[in-house]
Amino acid sequence: QRADVHPLEEAEGYDRLMRLHGHTAETLAARVGKSRSYIYGRTRLLALSAEAREAFFDGRLDASTALLIARIPVESVQRQALESITKVDYHGERPSYREARDRIESNFMLRLDQAPFSRAEADLVAGAGSCQDCPRRTGNQKALFADVKSDDVCTDPTCFAAKKAAHAERQRALAKAEGRKVIDGKEARKIKPHDYSDRLAGGYVRLDEKCYDDPKHRTVRQILGQAAPAADLLVDPKDAGKIIEVAHKTSIMEALKAKGVAIPREISGQQRS
Repeated sequence: QRADVHPLEEAEGYDRLMRLHGHTAETLAARVGKSRSYIYGRTRLLALSAEAREAFFDGRLDASTALLIARIPVESVQRQALESITKVDYHGERPSYREARDRIESNFMLRLDQAPFSRAEADLVAGAGSCQDCPRRTGNQKALFADVKSDDVCTDPTCFAAKKAAHAERQRALAKAEGRKVIDGKEARKIKPHDYSDRLAGGYVRLDEKCYDDPKHRTVRQILGQAAPAADLLVDPKDAGKIIEVAHKTSIMEALKAKGVAIPREISGQQRS
């Protein structure tokens, strides 16, 4: 009932009422004249790491930015996000709420529609379950993530990375069992020498390379269909969890010729006029 109660103390009070007196977020919201999402947000503050709580108490975070941190389920990732949004600029100012939110969404949340693994698979990583049912997916906690536009965002980069690595390892094992080549290490670096470019060297072509000479801008795989050569797997030198399906351009050009399709410049290597 104090006017100067800190949001964390308020959160602890709500938590005690819920644990000891059987209140729900709905009944508490009605009792204190707040919205249900407000109660959820306050109680979520209890998930703050020790470092984040300290920053909250000493004023480097306010209730809104503290909640951005508290929604991150992994303590080590909370620490990284905390450092990102509490740094002062050359004017001595910290990021605004909007800037903090955008930084966290950009750097510590991951779009599940871009995941290389199946979101529905429950046994990819032991104990992780499927992404569709995960409470760390924004769509499964709409009251807590009302400001995040997409329902299909993962808020646990550690779990995402583990699933990505497990999926890549499964792909490698399957490729080896099928007698396909897995290219990694120094050989992979020669073929993909640049971290921030998808261009490949050594005569290799991504099967998902778009061909802009094609009227529909289809990929190599889409143009060739069943006639596409068996893919080798290239392990991205910058990200071992990223597997790129590739084939040598000689086999691709042979398949295109056999199908009676003109060879796109992306494959032949000819320069555009």
